[in-house]
Amino acid sequence: MPDSKKNTSSRPKGQRWTLLPNGLPPGRRTLQGAAATLLHDLDAALMRQRRGLPTDERKAALMALTACMAFLASAARRTNGPKALRIMAAHGLVRSLGGALVELDAGIVAPVLKPGPKSNRSMLPSNIQQGRAVAAVAVHGMFLGGFSIKEAADFVAKEIKGRPELDGITREPWKAVIRWRQDMMGAKDRVPLDSLKDVPHSRADVALFDEWTAMIQERIAEGSWGRQSGVAFAQITLLTYLPPLPKKPL
Repeated sequence: MPDSKKNTSSRPKGQRWTLLPNGLPPGRRTLQGAAATLLHDLDAALMRQRRGLPTDERKAALMALTACMAFLASAARRTNGPKALRIMAAHGLVRSLGGALVELDAGIVAPVLKPGPKSNRSMLPSNIQQGRAVAAVAVHGMFLGGFSIKEAADFVAKEIKGRPELDGITREPWKAVIRWRQDMMGAKDRVPLDSLKDVPHSRADVALFDEWTAMIQERIAEGSWGRQSGVAFAQITLLTYLPPLPKKPL
């Protein structure tokens, strides 16, 4: 008589699950489970990144890319036809970027990471652009919570004091923060992808701004957004999305 309690899992006892071509861990056997696993793995990557060590920044990025690869593989298994092929093509792009980051440790610079020709137009580093976009999101959340734009910008400027986003801005930094919000609102969904170099923020930054704005508008409609919510939102957003400053050697 067969044992009904026999373990039919292909996972060896005590062994952690890894993404294999012929098998998926139990948590990824449904798309909902795959999404939950993705969020868990991205949270682990964030914790690694927040340690603030230069070596951890790249490791955190690799962890995040690996989590995205696993999710895309799970999604592709549940999709048929051209859509599945597009998902796997995206999987290949993410995998190529992850491989390029690994090769950097061996001194190899893959083509995807090689800088293009220099242009005459000055350009802020991406981490500064991203940081300013996050500050704009925080200001917008407070403004929608009932603060004046000056109050919100002044609060956020004080929260990010000493950070590289404010480098070179010594007088009335709150005015600069207001400009960052205006840039984000002016850039929203108004440019095609191939014109991205002509706008002050990347499409990812604009998507972040749009996503949080939509969430706040829903809370406002429910009557659950106010000044206290705005302050908490600003603090949590800045803490979560801004990379920690590098630790100074002892």
